[in-house]
Amino acid sequence: MKFRFRGSQDCPDWVLAEIATISKLTSIKTRQITSVVVDSILSPEQDQNQVDQVKKLTGDKFSENDNKAVFALINFILTSAGKFEADPDILESELQQLGLPRYNVNKYCICKHS
Repeated sequence: MKFRFRGSQDCPDWVLAEIATISKLTSIKTRQITSVVVDSILSPEQDQNQVDQVKKLTGDKFSENDNKAVFALINFILTSAGKFEADPDILESELQQLGLPRYNVNKYCICKHS
């Protein structure tokens, strides 16, 4: 399946694999982590600090690798959506098609920031 937020390309397999991980988060945690990722995109020199912030937000729920994967997934979604100028409504729909719960992709969590 082709996705507009990916420039009409298929999603990489790792994105599909990490959908299950991010789906375990509440909408509040997703929104907070998305804000951390946006800060990282705007100020990349503090990348490790942002991964540590994600770890604090997820607590003991995720492993170190899961925290990095969640960070990378949201970063990938936002940068791809920005690169291909994806409409937030289309991005929301496509992320739901990939399997993310509605409460984790609505315009107040991930899609608002693109």
